[in-house]
Amino acid sequence: MSRHHRLLGLVGPRFAAVLAVAVPLALAAPMAGCKKRAGRPAAHRDDGAARGRQPAPTLTFMEDDYQAARDRARREGKALFVDAWAHWCHTCLSMQHYVLSQPALAPLAERAVFVAIDTEKPGAAPFLARFPVEAYPTFFVIDPEAEAVVGRWLGSATVEQMKTFVEASAALAAGDVAGEAGDGGSSNDPAAELARGMGLSTRKDFAGAVAAYRHALELAPRAWPRRTEVLISLIQALFKAGDHPACVDLALKEGVALGISSLSADFTSYALECADGLPDDDARKAQVRSEAATRLARLTSDPRAPLSADDRGDAFAILAEARSALGDATGARRAHEARVELLELAASQAPDPEAASTYNNALADSYIELGRGEQAVAMLEKSEAALPGHYDPPARLARVYFKLGRHIEARAAIDRTLALAYGPRRLGYLKLKGEILLALGDKAAAMAVLRDEVAGYAALPAGQKRPTAEAAAQKRLADAEAAASTKDRPGQK
Repeated sequence: MSRHHRLLGLVGPRFAAVLAVAVPLALAAPMAGCKKRAGRPAAHRDDGAARGRQPAPTLTFMEDDYQAARDRARREGKALFVDAWAHWCHTCLSMQHYVLSQPALAPLAERAVFVAIDTEKPGAAPFLARFPVEAYPTFFVIDPEAEAVVGRWLGSATVEQMKTFVEASAALAAGDVAGEAGDGGSSNDPAAELARGMGLSTRKDFAGAVAAYRHALELAPRAWPRRTEVLISLIQALFKAGDHPACVDLALKEGVALGISSLSADFTSYALECADGLPDDDARKAQVRSEAATRLARLTSDPRAPLSADDRGDAFAILAEARSALGDATGARRAHEARVELLELAASQAPDPEAASTYNNALADSYIELGRGEQAVAMLEKSEAALPGHYDPPARLARVYFKLGRHIEARAAIDRTLALAYGPRRLGYLKLKGEILLALGDKAAAMAVLRDEVAGYAALPAGQKRPTAEAAAQKRLADAEAAASTKDRPGQK
């Protein structure tokens, strides 16, 4: 598993899920209550409906229209809940299929208007310019009048945790909690300080967010139910601020208190990232890695841990990385083997091909790590055939073919991907196509694709700009043009 796969620009923590799905896999229901659309689950008819009973009500999401959703929330005097997601994000699919679909969340419609925004679509750019997304999925609760963030949740959550998050954030939006929500000055209420930190993080003022989160921890008792939200927000802000020593110190102080949840895995992933940034002679580097391996081994082996299959699979991947960093290649392989066994079962029990595709990325990564690339190919070919309108299966298949040295097949798969893909993600696929063409020896075609990639980044609207990726593409193009120019000069080889 890539430590960067969920972050814009491919930078960030190994594991962006924040809290886990508490529904056992075999009992988890697919998404219901949402109209059919590509990339999100279809409406579900339960067994009760088949027997003549009305299915339990579930949340209904508006689609890809932030302004209409905001206007509705203002008219109805409610908060605005935004699911910022993408087709390629497996945790997004896991949340949609197994959490946001649950009838227990239906009463939240009394507190908020719900909208889902595919962040790769051009129409998402104005929303993203106002509310940047750095990890997937990101769930926002917004005060529609002030247009201020009063709640921000990264990654997965249990049904109960999502319910608590929305209710607490909606209370802030309604002014039911003392203190300023989102953009105000510091207060004496930990919930308001948490919201203020989230607003500052959204504006990428990570130093200010760190101060707000620390203040919230000072104000709140250790038993405060939202304390874990503060801790994960704080370690992320420290990571984003580049304060690796403080990030590691927080992990060493608080990591053990996070218990058996995917929050522990996510918190540990940030700690490992920060430890990577410490000098090799810093004793904390080895200490964090050792504690991470111990904690994650305990977490992944505990059947009581309220982890979804997706979250437990990610925890196994982080464990494998921690063991690799400690030089334990055998232990890392065992973690990948356990991950494959878990996720193969999860995929076999999924209610439909789209739900099964939740596990494509993790399975493909572990198959490759274990030298079982042909199993990855077979799985992804089957997924592509079952989901002909989706760009993610052929994209992952192209990467697997490329890693296996099957470049002609990789080129065909990436062409199928590009025929379906859109937005910033499509530009990453152009990069892969250029690499495939170079491996095939077609430098002229690779150069043309690289020019298309650079032009594509320049054309992105403001909210979807990727400065780091764009600069990297420009540098690759400049280097390639310089090399071609040198080769063409008389007397040059």
